[in-house]
Amino acid sequence: MYLVEELTPTSYKETFVRYIEPDWETDIDRLHTYNVYNETVVLDVSRDKLRFRV
Repeated sequence: MYLVEELTPTSYKETFVRYIEPDWETDIDRLHTYNVYNETVVLDVSRDKLRFRV
């Protein structure tokens, strides 16, 4: 997880805060997005899985 410290049209700065291990399900490979607004938390995860058979 990174904290965005500065975001302007000409600059961007972020700092590493912590790593969140997505271990609540076995087929999740990584946590992609973590957002909080008031008392709502939204998580977006990634799974390395093919949708179609090759």
